Amino acid sequence: MNIRIKQLVFGFCVAIVMLGASTGGACAEDAIYRGMVTGFPDFGGAFGAGGANIRIDEILCDPAGNLGIGDAVTVTWPIVPPFSDISVVTGDYVEVCGEYRDATEMPEHWSNVKKHWTDLGASEHYLSVLGVRFNGTAIEYIEATMPGAPWGWVVQVDAEFNELQTCNNLLNVTTAAVAPPRGYMDPDITIGDQVCVYGRYTSPDGCEVSLIGSDDYYLQRQTEALRYRGVVTGFPDFGGAFGAGGANIRIDEILCDPAGNLGIGYAVTVTWPIVPPFSDISVAAGDYVEVCGEYRDTTEMPEYWSDVENHWLYLGASEHYLAVLGVRFNGTAIEYIEATMPGAPGGWVVQVDAEFNELQACNNLLNVTTAAVAPPRGYMDPDITMGDQVCVYGRYTSPDGCEVSLTGSDDYYLQRQTEALQYRGIVTGFPDFGGAVGAGGANIRIDEILCDPAGNLGIGDAVTVTWPIAPPFSDISVAAGDYVEVCGEYR
Repeated sequence: MNIRIKQLVFGFCVAIVMLGASTGGACAEDAIYRGMVTGFPDFGGAFGAGGANIRIDEILCDPAGNLGIGDAVTVTWPIVPPFSDISVVTGDYVEVCGEYRDATEMPEHWSNVKKHWTDLGASEHYLSVLGVRFNGTAIEYIEATMPGAPWGWVVQVDAEFNELQTCNNLLNVTTAAVAPPRGYMDPDITIGDQVCVYGRYTSPDGCEVSLIGSDDYYLQRQTEALRYRGVVTGFPDFGGAFGAGGANIRIDEILCDPAGNLGIGYAVTVTWPIVPPFSDISVAAGDYVEVCGEYRDTTEMPEYWSDVENHWLYLGASEHYLAVLGVRFNGTAIEYIEATMPGAPGGWVVQVDAEFNELQACNNLLNVTTAAVAPPRGYMDPDITMGDQVCVYGRYTSPDGCEVSLTGSDDYYLQRQTEALQYRGIVTGFPDFGGAVGAGGANIRIDEILCDPAGNLGIGDAVTVTWPIAPPFSDISVAAGDYVEVCGEYR
């Protein structure tokens, strides 16, 4: 599990990173294998531990030769980070990396355990649910037998795209009306459609695929999506109808257009249903955006729509999106912009010295502003003075790209350029703030120095790290023995 918090606040940067490994990471002295969850051990009412019984289908690494194909293994883990988020059900196909242990050492009150035991206890250990991806043909619709029951399609497997082998060339791919996370089921599929699937096995024989468990899962028609970038120029009028969102966009760059429908400078109306994964789309006139969607015939637009353009793009599949693109540059603070009234934008006129992405600023002087609005909004360094070298990450908010706003994302910022100090080490304990509240801290022994411009630190040095218990630092949680990475200001 990687927890990374990195944000410049009040002129300094603090990052504490729990250093671990993701699926497929180094686990050289441990057992790594894949298999099916067949059930769960019983810990006799004891709390604090999680577990699953797994039938091994594939061995990736077993230095001691303890395991074999078909062996049944009980996997256990403490319900603490980085393992507290593990969630599996019978039928899940998983990959495990852990320490092989002697099953005779299991507590006597445990039951329903297997012949072999793997324990997850180190930061590089993991249990990950593996998804299955394939293309196929929709054969038969599966009707829900009652409210809340699974529904979906029987899909004939035509091509597989990962190492998981489906048990059959016909798979039931289903979803259900349950709490998120759950994937996307294309509502417009018909018998015979070519479809693409990404989901998780949900039966021990691997013949059922579910879209429940991740927002990334999907069953959708195969389409050749169209992608482009451009500026939001306005919005269509849906005549008072609810349930749809839209924006009019002038194309500046075409990324993919298989049918050759579009050209630079074309005006396109983009529409989407206000349901996940599109319900969070929020754009304003002047935003520079990237769009991926399905090209549609404008003659099929409802007659009561108005203020629409000559081309139409529809977002309906899970891979479709409309994303606001940020602009990054370094520059010089030239003039302070005073807010004209409470809630009005305020900030700095910044001279652009260097740009770091594909967006070209319209001018070498840009207004970079924020406002006292509801989050998300970025960080405006309060200590900037005229002539300071600054770095900027924000969003264009005028059609000509001459205004940059920090509202719309917690990641945006206007801050002084500083050379932060970075290192890695072990948490050895915690400072005592004498009963004062509002601050967090940890004592760390340095094992590796990543960046120390002033040469203040050395290997083995002991450092006290402190932070305010306020966003973005309020979620920092470490324990003695954690191996961490820190980025902050030396004081």
